[in-house]
Amino acid sequence: MAASFVQIAVPAVQGALFAEKNDLKIKVYGQEKPVVMSGSLQAADKKEGDKYVPTAYGRLGVKAVKASTKDGKEYLQLVIDGGLSGRLFKAEGKDYDYAGAIDTGDGHEFAIFGRKRKSEAGNSFIALSSGERRAKEAHSNGEHAAVAATADDDEIPF
Repeated sequence: MAASFVQIAVPAVQGALFAEKNDLKIKVYGQEKPVVMSGSLQAADKKEGDKYVPTAYGRLGVKAVKASTKDGKEYLQLVIDGGLSGRLFKAEGKDYDYAGAIDTGDGHEFAIFGRKRKSEAGNSFIALSSGERRAKEAHSNGEHAAVAATADDDEIPF
């Protein structure tokens, strides 16, 4: 992936990933891969009336492709607008279904957590939230052990 030309300088981010319905493909590390989920990341939205709207910082688009570690554990490789990247592993935890990290573009990263949710229309998605910014770890694969993928939801890739 290309070098980052964007930096995330807010204390925390949030967002969502939805199943990609189009036949969109992107290059990741020189290989063309199908996008399985897409969505956005942003600083905390603010509530105006009955809607949430982005803050002055706006949103960054996110595309997710399936990838696997050398030992065969599946994860979502996140390709974020501005040359940023991240990864999201299926995880076991009390409050979340996925865990990983996203690069902030300035030598830091966010721990990122995903929770399976259903929209009012009944569509499955992954709600994203982050922990605090931290110094980037040399070989960070998230703070939590990855577990084998399951096929318990057709709209969410693993």
